[in-house]
Parts: sequence; structure tokens; C-alpha cells
Amino acid sequence: MKYILIWVAILLLSVIAIPLCYNALFTGNGDMDDGSKIHSTIDVYFASEDKVKSMDTDEYILGVIAAEMPASFEIEALKAQAVAARTYTIEKVLSGSDKSHENGADICTDYTHCQAYITIDEAKKKWGKNASSLLKKCKKAVSDTQNIVALYDSEPIKAVFHAYSPGRTEDATDVWGGSVSYLKSVESPGDLKVPDYASEVRVPLDEFKEKLRKEYNVDFSEKILGKSAKTQGGAVETIEIGNRRLKGTDIRKLFNLKSACFEAVPCEEYILFKVRGYGHGVGMSQYGANYYAKEGYTYDEILKKYYTGIELGYLSDIKE
Repeated sequence: MKYILIWVAILLLSVIAIPLCYNALFTGNGDMDDGSKIHSTIDVYFASEDKVKSMDTDEYILGVIAAEMPASFEIEALKAQAVAARTYTIEKVLSGSDKSHENGADICTDYTHCQAYITIDEAKKKWGKNASSLLKKCKKAVSDTQNIVALYDSEPIKAVFHAYSPGRTEDATDVWGGSVSYLKSVESPGDLKVPDYASEVRVPLDEFKEKLRKEYNVDFSEKILGKSAKTQGGAVETIEIGNRRLKGTDIRKLFNLKSACFEAVPCEEYILFKVRGYGHGVGMSQYGANYYAKEGYTYDEILKKYYTGIELGYLSDIKE
């Protein structure tokens, strides 16, 4: 009888303990905390409205994906974009880099300053008849990577990204100055297959000279174009124009080129810019990510291709 009572007691304890363990493991109440309640809301400055709104972080990430990457891309590429966008956002929040702005928001919707963003209604209009399936796909990319971020030394990285490179991404040092361990120049073979990989811009010679005189006080009395120095990624680091040596990034901005990877060819009546790639070239190539996804790479493998030496973790893993 004594042994029967002992076994009954053990059975009762098991019935009680198993559900408790289950709850601890899968409801976020135990040691396996993914940080689901950390930074669950953020303050976003909507540039077009000149207004700061507090919103759910995942809702914001969904709007970034819809704006930044074609929803027709492979799901693993969209997941990589979700993690990059989330990491970029959280790094902004923790560094307080936007808090100095007069609006005091964590991040903004101006793509030239932070990340692009559109509302779900705007996304549906953009996607047209495929809106339902594409929205479902983007939501899956967010939910399947929920609370996952890219980390370097337990801190969120500056997860910058661009459309596509000329076949090799840029080292952050060559573009913005200052070495960043995980933003190194790496190969991106898929970018060479992008239909708009190469583009051309013709600038009338008079306009070319006038803009450079006005912006950089260039003297063209001796020559128009000289030698250029290239970065690891193949972009123009500096180029001789008239009596000045100017940065390739400045020329890109002045003449609205797709990238700083260009060749400037003097013609009789104009300067021909032969351009390769699209964007600043640092970090993850979005089209390159899609190529890797088509080749069978998972989102974590894609991210590690573009951000050197990183690891993926949860928000709760961040060293604050």
C-alpha cells in the first residue's frame, strides 16, 4: 500500500509539473526569453506628416519590408530583410542617434535618412491584385523572424543595405570613413544578373562644368577629367576633375547617379557616366540576397554572407 501511495504522489506531481515546464519554455515565462516585450513599441517620425507616432515594432518592420524590398522576392530574402530592418531599428533606438532630432523619435520614414516605410494600405495599392498573397508573405517574413536581430559582440549591428552592388559590396571605410568590423567588402555574384545592373547618364558639357564650378569651385582651364582611384568594391573613391580631386560619392550625388561605381567618359558635347550597381553598396545587397535565396540559402546564411562575423540572437541577448 505504501508503494502504491508513493507512485500516486509521483504521478500527481508529474501532472502538475509538465504543464508548468511547458509554460515556462513556450510562453516566455522561463529562461528561454526571446525579448518579446523588449522594445515592442517605438516612436516613428512620419516625415510626410511631420508627426511622431508610437507604433508596434513589428508593424513598423512590416511597412519597411513592403517599402524596401519587392514582395515578389523569395521568402528567405524577405526574412533576411526583416532581420536587417529590425536590427537597424533597434540599433537606432539603443544608440539614441535620432533623439538629437527636434522631433525626438527613435527613427523616421525618410529613406535618405533612415529606412523607407509605407502603410499596409499603400502597400496594397502598390501590389494590386496580388496584394493578399504578398501581404501574407511579408507578414510571414516578420513572424518567422520575430525578435531576431543580427549581433556583433552581443550588440545590434548597423544593418545597412542597398539594392545591388557591381558584383562586390563596399567596405564602410571607403564610403563613410571609420572601420566597421562587420561591414567589409564581400562578393555578391547575384548582382551581376540584375537586369538594370548597368545604366548610363549623359550630362551636357556646359551643365557638367557649371555644376562643378558652383559646388566645388573647379577650374577647367587645363583639363576636364583625369585619373580616378577605386575602392575594394570597384566604386570611384576619388577622381580628378579640372584642378580638383573629388570624392566619387560627391559626384554620384551631384549628378544623381545610381551608384559611385562609374566611369566618366568625355565626349564632344557631353560627359557620359557608365554606372554599375544601385545604392551606397555597403552591407546587404537586396537583389544579391534574393539570388542566394534562389540558390537555397536560408536567411541566416544570407545575412552572414553580407555582415562579416555576425551572429543571430534575440532581443534579450543584447548587451545593454
